[in-house]
Amino acid sequence: MSKLSRWMPEAPPKRVIPMHHSFLAVLVILLLCFAFSMKALVVVAGFVLVAIVLAVYDHLRLRRLAERRLGESICTFARSFDRRRTDPWVIRAVYEELNEYFAGRLPVRAGDRIEEDLHMDWEDVDDLLKDVAARVGRSLDQTGSNPFYGQIKNVGDLVLFLTYQPKCSGA
Repeated sequence: MSKLSRWMPEAPPKRVIPMHHSFLAVLVILLLCFAFSMKALVVVAGFVLVAIVLAVYDHLRLRRLAERRLGESICTFARSFDRRRTDPWVIRAVYEELNEYFAGRLPVRAGDRIEEDLHMDWEDVDDLLKDVAARVGRSLDQTGSNPFYGQIKNVGDLVLFLTYQPKCSGA
């Protein structure tokens, strides 16, 4: 009998760059720009301002989405999958990794589209795939033979893709 998904190993801690390092980097860039020209400073300040406005807009968008999903949890997420067709470990690991990605602010759904709804970069999705595969003992070799290869559009496809990946030897 297989172990229940709640006994799955914890995700390894991720190295996060503290916010003050980013702030210091921006400050140094601004000082260098100021030393060379005032026009460059205006351009850099404009880019920083646009980035801040976009970040605030995205934060508000996620908050509105989360408010509409009040009361949803991993249970709601897991019920949206066919238990005979999907690995419960993969379901839990994908949910937990996405929950960490969104800092616990957004309960994800299987139907959430990766680009349109979640605004995730595909490089982040690749990193998430690697982290989940390592946690659940799935190999990311031979992805071309997976029926979901090249078909990942939403979170449910991500779960099914990993479910159909072969288990690592010894897992």
